Amino acid sequence: VDIANVRAFSVGYRDSSRNKVLAEALMLTEDENIVDLQFDVQYRIKAGVADVDNGGIDIGKALSPAASYLFATADPDESVRQAAETAMREVVGKESMNNILYESRTQAAQDVMRLMQSILDRYNTGIEVITVAIQNVQPPEQVQAAFEDAIKAGQDNERQKNEGQAYASRVIPEAHGRASRFLQSAEGYRARVVGAAIGETERFKQIAAEYTAAPEITRERMYIEAMGDIYSNTSKILLDTAEQQNPLMLMPLDSMLNRSSTRTAPTVPATPTQGASDASLFDHGNGTTTSATTSSSTGAIDPRSRELSRDREDSARR
Repeated sequence: VDIANVRAFSVGYRDSSRNKVLAEALMLTEDENIVDLQFDVQYRIKAGVADVDNGGIDIGKALSPAASYLFATADPDESVRQAAETAMREVVGKESMNNILYESRTQAAQDVMRLMQSILDRYNTGIEVITVAIQNVQPPEQVQAAFEDAIKAGQDNERQKNEGQAYASRVIPEAHGRASRFLQSAEGYRARVVGAAIGETERFKQIAAEYTAAPEITRERMYIEAMGDIYSNTSKILLDTAEQQNPLMLMPLDSMLNRSSTRTAPTVPATPTQGASDASLFDHGNGTTTSATTSSSTGAIDPRSRELSRDREDSARR
């Protein structure tokens, strides 16, 4: 037997990943999901001498690993295949589906390699496991579309969570800033209102003290101050007509004219494009002079021009 030769086989497929052997590939995970798993195994015959221990019974002689490979089992290569499948099913059965698919594939391969070696040594096969490589692991084809939808939904969920966290990181500081500004504005308003109220209270106390000392004088002064404030903000003028005075001498005409000029814009009269002109026409037939007034179709005739024309006609007749 060639002890230097490295032997290999595949579990779950033959020659190509498309040529699946579902009886070997389908395995049950810890969370009761099914995965389609394909892996490769490389092994060789050990070097040196191995002691045969068959269930604690000493055979009484030492065999080489090559002899153990040939005589310890009926079909050593099939024994290695069965040990590999058994070890992989045990490891997969202790892991969840997500761990096998995404996280612990390398660790699972190492665990399978150690477990295989332990099984083969137990039966004194004289075989050394070199590598265990998981080639492909996925959900079964019958549920792969639904599984991809679930994966996509999970990815969308993560994306929306990230977008929500980014939005919260942007909006929450802005909200804190606005709240702080509102609080500061409210504190300022409170300080102004309280200060104004305290000032009004002190002023009222002073007026009350003055009123207690001189009620009539204080009442008269308060009345005059109030009427002064009222009349200073109105455009109406009240006059006492009992006295024979000229009202125009008391009225603030300048301020009234200024107010009226600012309220009403000045209107500009339309000027005719062709002004009215008087022309004296002499009638050679009767020696009289007639006055004809020409005006534009859009211009207005001045009454004074009309009177002047009549005077000229009367003078000519005389």
